[in-house]
Amino acid sequence: MRTLSAEIGKTRSAFPAESQAWKPDLMSGKNGELMYKDCNCEHQSILHGVYDHLSISNLLGKPRDQILARLREEIRSWERRWRVTREDRPISTGYPQLDTFLPHHGWCWGTLVEWITFGEGGGTKTIALATLAPLLRDGGVLVVVDPTRQFYPPAVLGFGIPLESVVVVYPPNEAEAFWAMGQILAGGEGIVVWADLPRCKPALYRRLQLAAEQSGALGFFFRSLEVRREPVWADIRLAVRSLPGRNGEEERKFRVELLRARGICVPNKRVVDVLWDATTHSLRVLSPVVPTAIPCGASAGA
Repeated sequence: MRTLSAEIGKTRSAFPAESQAWKPDLMSGKNGELMYKDCNCEHQSILHGVYDHLSISNLLGKPRDQILARLREEIRSWERRWRVTREDRPISTGYPQLDTFLPHHGWCWGTLVEWITFGEGGGTKTIALATLAPLLRDGGVLVVVDPTRQFYPPAVLGFGIPLESVVVVYPPNEAEAFWAMGQILAGGEGIVVWADLPRCKPALYRRLQLAAEQSGALGFFFRSLEVRREPVWADIRLAVRSLPGRNGEEERKFRVELLRARGICVPNKRVVDVLWDATTHSLRVLSPVVPTAIPCGASAGA
């Protein structure tokens, strides 16, 4: 396990300066030249593609609003293609029936997953940890942002996650924790950010979502029940609650509910019940899973 210092100067030095940008910032230059700032190399290549695709000479002399509208349209088109590419290759949770329950049949790089927990001991983080190992194969890294120092690193060993795949960041306060989340999410595919997410402004949440989407990282955010009615920028929102009927401390039952999935119409009460076996550190799906989520705009009978 690697631990980054709580001193913000040292924490900042652990991340490349190039990764500090959130999103491309287009602006017009002299003689109709298009310029961009605050974007990393991967974003620059996309903007070059937009630049080459557009006939810039056809835009010269056009009203500024028309030029910007055209550019936004092209950028959205590129972003849609990029997202589809990632969503076409989901990573399994390690449990086929749980994959079927998820809207893309597994976890997708470049997305945020929000976990809503119902009180203490709700099992949310247990279930999340149980699905992480496949994401960390081939050099993947779990980065835990832990300002309260409550994460217990050796616990990951029982879930098939080696300690050398875990990095723990100890920011000194909430503001620096948000900063660290954004920087790490900008790090690219193969990075999973794990953090408790208190209430935050929509603009700040949107920045985190953009950082993950643009770089290809994956975020697991854990939130309390109080935020359930608040707007969410996460691609998937799940809620986990404990069920009665445990067999001692070795087995516990949980219900997982899919509350939201971006671009998917989620039927009411899309849930799955699972059994956690603490002896084998494994999940077992108890209730049958029917993949009923459909693309928005489609009819259920189509």
